[in-house]
Amino acid sequence: VEFSLTEDFTTLLEGGSFEADVNSNGTVYARTIGTTCVISSGYEVAPAPVTPAAPVLDVPAPACDATTVTITFTALDGVEYSLNSDFSTTITDGSFTANVNSSGTVYARTTGTTCVISSGYEVAPAPVTPAAPVLDVPAPACDAASVTITFTAVDGVEYSLNSDFSTSITDGSFTADVNSSGTVYARTIGTTCVISSEYEVAPAPGSPEAPVLTVPAPLCDATTVTITFTPDQEVEYSLNSDFSTT
Repeated sequence: VEFSLTEDFTTLLEGGSFEADVNSNGTVYARTIGTTCVISSGYEVAPAPVTPAAPVLDVPAPACDATTVTITFTALDGVEYSLNSDFSTTITDGSFTANVNSSGTVYARTTGTTCVISSGYEVAPAPVTPAAPVLDVPAPACDAASVTITFTAVDGVEYSLNSDFSTSITDGSFTADVNSSGTVYARTIGTTCVISSEYEVAPAPGSPEAPVLTVPAPLCDATTVTITFTPDQEVEYSLNSDFSTT
């Protein structure tokens, strides 16, 4: 028996196989050699299933101290999506949650086929908010106009008295006016992770006026005199520098 794709047998099929285009049809003719005895079988080749486009993943930068992010993509009709190559689970609505500092793959498959494509993703570590600075605010000295506030500066953290960090505090110290208040902002360098600590400086105590002493001339044969001055109600007086007596 000889075989052909043409009714006049101008070409013959060898080896019992031939190529045909997808989404096409035709006929295979069979003829007993040396005769005109012919029979035929028709065939039809279905369209080829199409591999979907790889999903374009939108991977956001993690927020400060975040543990996860939500990754999104545009889901197409007729395509199923999964984080598993065997599609044992599916992603719905074009979004899923991923841990920070992790990586993975989203698989896309034309529904009802084995046509699969994938896109990898990588989530960065989350930036960390620094510890709030612990401020050491001293009591103002007598008649002082300012105090020096100190804190322990941490490597990798920048400090400022302005929320926009337009100025910076170096060496963990700065000067503040007495009878004032404010805020120290701390930010992990290269991030937007900010924390702050407030401070309040008390008014400086004022030195009293020196007492004006009236010292009388001693009387004849006197052993003592009485020295007087006008006391201020807000001031204490002593003959001892440690004020052990008043």
